[in-house]
Amino acid sequence: FGASHHQKLIVIDDRLAFCGGGDLVTNRWDSPLHRHFEQRRILPGQYSHLARHEVMMLVDGPAAGALGRLFRERWSNATGEVLADEPTGSAGPWPQCAPMQLAGVQVGIARTQPAWRGRPLVKEVADLTLACIANARQIIYLENQYFTSRRVADALAARLLEPAGPEIILVVSWRAPSWFDRLTMDFARNPLVRRLRAEDPFGRFRALSPKTSGGAPILLHSKVGVFDDRIVRIGSANLNNRSEGFDTECDLAIEGTADAERQAIVQFRDQLLGHFLAVDAAQFARVRMTTGSLVRAIDVLNVEGRLAPVAVGPPSLWEEFVSGCRLGDPGSVAESWRWRVRGQRR
Repeated sequence: FGASHHQKLIVIDDRLAFCGGGDLVTNRWDSPLHRHFEQRRILPGQYSHLARHEVMMLVDGPAAGALGRLFRERWSNATGEVLADEPTGSAGPWPQCAPMQLAGVQVGIARTQPAWRGRPLVKEVADLTLACIANARQIIYLENQYFTSRRVADALAARLLEPAGPEIILVVSWRAPSWFDRLTMDFARNPLVRRLRAEDPFGRFRALSPKTSGGAPILLHSKVGVFDDRIVRIGSANLNNRSEGFDTECDLAIEGTADAERQAIVQFRDQLLGHFLAVDAAQFARVRMTTGSLVRAIDVLNVEGRLAPVAVGPPSLWEEFVSGCRLGDPGSVAESWRWRVRGQRR
């Protein structure tokens, strides 16, 4: 009780598949421009909603087929009905509105599935996150709806203390959209951000929130990680405890090996940061190369404050309680209703 089937998949004939952070809900639409005033960003009741940032990965071929098998496994577990496999066919047809950025690469699938009804815990998402953080050499770029995992914060803090460690850029929402998440997730995030800022002797950490040209917050719901020019991952998993062992999750990951693949990964990261700063990927890349630093490039281009430092405020008793008990954010089925042991489990 209380867990979420949090994967976001769309599979079409096992030939095309989407995976990422986007929910099929009325208040999720936006354009990549995230305009301050946008007439199309409207609810059925004719009320407008805030700007929203989502990212999905589109794959075809064997990767789409593998996601189809994942869906059928989930369907069987939920209903007892076994769906027949789709016949193996050709990839595509690739939609013309989505330019292909990588071709002929292997795609990894990382899952979280809680231990439940005799099924073992699957914690591939958490393992992959920690491995990516540990092996990054120059840059860790994370954009995520939530940031409440102490395990992830510990790993990031260890890298910040290394004299030659990587720069770390964390992009999150200014605040959660719902009152419950503001009382739980936001207050659990504050001490982690405060700690990383305090344990950053070389000035390599930034925790930022995107805003529109008029200063309104952009609700960031994506779950993206880019590590150096080698690994890009997009999926449903948040950087919170739930995604490590309580909810179901699915992330896709690509490791760039050839020069063209690594260049595409860097361009994707430049595109993400550039669109928050209202510049194109090429302009952001020029400033990044001139300054020799992703952090300094952000500082130079952020003249309008479109990426604002995350406000954490002073420590509070409520923050200590929420963070210690993982209120609304258990890490496993076993600790779902056992508040006293939550902060002790790792």
